[in-house]
Amino acid sequence: VVPQLFTAREIDAMKGELTRVQSIDTDHLVRERQGGTAKTIYRVHDAESPTASPVFHSVARGPRLLRAAQELLGTEALYIHHTKCNLKSAIDGSVWQWHQDYGAWKRDGIARPDMLTALVMLDPATEFNGCLYFIPGSQNVGDMASEMDDRTTSYKLWVVPKPDLIRAMEQYPEPVPIVGKPGDVVFFHCNILHASGHNLSRHDRWHV
Repeated sequence: VVPQLFTAREIDAMKGELTRVQSIDTDHLVRERQGGTAKTIYRVHDAESPTASPVFHSVARGPRLLRAAQELLGTEALYIHHTKCNLKSAIDGSVWQWHQDYGAWKRDGIARPDMLTALVMLDPATEFNGCLYFIPGSQNVGDMASEMDDRTTSYKLWVVPKPDLIRAMEQYPEPVPIVGKPGDVVFFHCNILHASGHNLSRHDRWHV
């Protein structure tokens, strides 16, 4: 976790872009089944995408994220697989089930789980408003079997089957909440087990 990697002005610029992009009619944007609010926006970093944003194009390629990723992965030769902006709508925003990011990425043709995610918090993340939870050390279990869940939410997700999840929870420490402030960035391995719950506050919450 790197506190305050982005300034309040930069966070405001990112949130402004996501407000703009929400009005675009595209399959790059997934909406909640209940209420139709945005749940996930893809490819904001990509100049060829209908959701393209100059702000996120710069953020994704900037030295603050790039240098940290190079250090953590031990190489200077990196690429951006994708960007995903998640909105947790107040009260009726749906969950993200327990999963490994690599569960989906290996189906994109990624040969090895030598990847990480950089999560940029755009709003305060608390246990009350549906922050992420990690199972500490679970990245060491390796690539787990996954199954498609297209029923729980509007967002189709490759999730860890319940029996495998229970075994991992018995093997590793209790899940920990990933809380923080706007501008904080969390770097994590693509095989760590993570999930998030409902947002019980009165306010929507963004992270990228």
